[in-house]
Amino acid sequence: MSDWQGGQPPRHANPGQHANSGQWARPGQEQLSWGQSGWEQPPRRPDRRPWYKKKRFLLPLILLAGFALLGSQLDDPATNAPGAQSTATPQPSSTTEPSNDVQAEVAALEQQTQERAEAKAEAEAKAEAKAEAKAKAKAKAKRLKAERIRKKREARKRREARERREAQAAAEQERQREEEEQREAEEEDAATSAYYQNCTAARAAGAAPVRVGDPGYGRHLDRDGDGVGCE
Repeated sequence: MSDWQGGQPPRHANPGQHANSGQWARPGQEQLSWGQSGWEQPPRRPDRRPWYKKKRFLLPLILLAGFALLGSQLDDPATNAPGAQSTATPQPSSTTEPSNDVQAEVAALEQQTQERAEAKAEAEAKAEAKAEAKAKAKAKAKRLKAERIRKKREARKRREARERREAQAAAEQERQREEEEQREAEEEDAATSAYYQNCTAARAAGAAPVRVGDPGYGRHLDRDGDGVGCE
């Protein structure tokens, strides 16, 4: 029958096994103990080393001390002297490359900002010029419209004045024509009311000399046509 049955540890399972203690361990490994579920690893004992001997504290301290030492050497005037520069370890070029890249990015951003500002200023200037041209065109159109209206009014006034003058002239001509017709009618009435066959008859009637408009005046009495007959 096998020693694994009945909850007993196997005998002589390994040269490193201890039959009396019920514990077994391989060289270079922690010692195992036999339990209810088989071989078990004993509980880990707490690390009682001082904190400054532990790796998780020791490595950061070493790195911090190294950085402090490096910083003190960089700040030391003796190491920065011309004679000390020949013995100092040259800094890798990678330390200057990031600064150059940053400067290039800053310059590019400044260039973009300047270009955007110039483009914005140019767009604003174009918009302002366009608005100014539009305002000038609108003012010119308004001025031309007002000029056309003024000229139309002046032309209408001149036409109305001319029509008034023509109407007045026509009325004056009509008045003169009516006066002439009335005078001629009066002369005809006067001539028909008295008639002298000759100047002898006019003198006999005491009407000589007979003037134009006098009763009995006639062309046959005024031979020289000066408006006075039987002189």
